[in-house]
Amino acid sequence: MEKFDWSEGIENYIDALSSGSAVPGGGSAAAAAAAFGCGLALMAIATTLKLKSTNPAFITPLASAENGLKTSLGKFKNFVTQDSVVYQKYLETKKAAKADPSISINPALKEIAVVPIDCALECMVVLKETGKIKSGVAPMIISDMNCAEHLLLAALKCCVENMKINLPYVKEAAVEEMLKQTIEQALKTAEARP
Repeated sequence: MEKFDWSEGIENYIDALSSGSAVPGGGSAAAAAAAFGCGLALMAIATTLKLKSTNPAFITPLASAENGLKTSLGKFKNFVTQDSVVYQKYLETKKAAKADPSISINPALKEIAVVPIDCALECMVVLKETGKIKSGVAPMIISDMNCAEHLLLAALKCCVENMKINLPYVKEAAVEEMLKQTIEQALKTAEARP
């Protein structure tokens, strides 16, 4: 089968995800889905901007959205790895706390709670942006923008699942409240989308 320059990287990630190892896991996969969605939205925007038939009124909004989404894509890429890093740290801290009860796992629990919050918030930013510019995307590539939004919604719902599982264990009131608020906001966002 023909391979592309990027094939090996994605295959390695999928193999790691399916390996049975604790990392990468659901949080990393959620961030990866968000990155795929954001990347696909960027492709639809870039393709539209290249077309001579693009309505001139949409060029500035599309270019502005493109810049914002590039920043979001960088964040999603970081979340893919960051989720695994903080979860691995949590597992190590939990093991150390069994040997030494004076070690608190609360800071590690806070770290694993924050990544899905940040990822969910960024998903909502990108979904809001794609919603604003979607009507300016070329009809020939609108299916890619639709797929981008579906991937972002799936990522958002996965972040909700990760936040829900973390909620009972977080002992810091501010983080607990942030989890609750982000879950509520994410569910409202998901319900409002077709």
